[in-house]
Amino acid sequence: MSKFALSILLLPWAAFAQKPVNFLFFLVDDMGMIDVGTYGSSFYETPQIDRLAQLAMMLNFGFASCPVCSPTRASIMTGRHPVRLDITDWIPELPNKKANKLIQPEDRENLALEEVTIAEKLQTHHTPLRAGKGWLYEGGIREPTIVCAPNVTKPGSVCNDPIVSMDFFPTMLELAGLPLRPKLHRDGRSLLPELTGKKVKQDLFSGTIHTITDQPGYRVPRFGTATGS
Repeated sequence: MSKFALSILLLPWAAFAQKPVNFLFFLVDDMGMIDVGTYGSSFYETPQIDRLAQLAMMLNFGFASCPVCSPTRASIMTGRHPVRLDITDWIPELPNKKANKLIQPEDRENLALEEVTIAEKLQTHHTPLRAGKGWLYEGGIREPTIVCAPNVTKPGSVCNDPIVSMDFFPTMLELAGLPLRPKLHRDGRSLLPELTGKKVKQDLFSGTIHTITDQPGYRVPRFGTATGS
């Protein structure tokens, strides 16, 4: 899974309650918005995902924080934007060579040990879309996102509010009945209002940072948009 266009299926198999909660989180490599039957694909057959969508909530505007793998994975684990984590390209990143037309960013090649991940917090407490993989157009970062949370989401429901990969950290905390930690997941927010069918007014801004790579098929700004402050 060294190359990445993020697709997420999030299945907390119990409601937020005063008991241990299990999360089954599918992170599918190289899957885009139009690669799933329930999202309109007439080529790929995804009967099990389609069935899941009938039992869960489909979030039609789920976005990855970056169009490649390592930064987005880091954002899911920490609830923080890749730029804040200083992980903005693949790990390990491609070396800079004299033949390169553009200089690759020199950033971290690992997640800093001081970063707190959702796994640590849970363990502590018991083409309709333009372009594709690697591009900042919707085809590169808009992902099929399905959440099934019994007693929380309504089967067959649909949400059109925009979400981003940093939002999963606080969402899983709240579903597990744990307190939110805004200083940790400062770039994400809990999706519980959307999951319960509430309309949420969002104050969004675009925080695109332009770093270009000269790798074939990836000649685009490297970072995505951010939410919050």
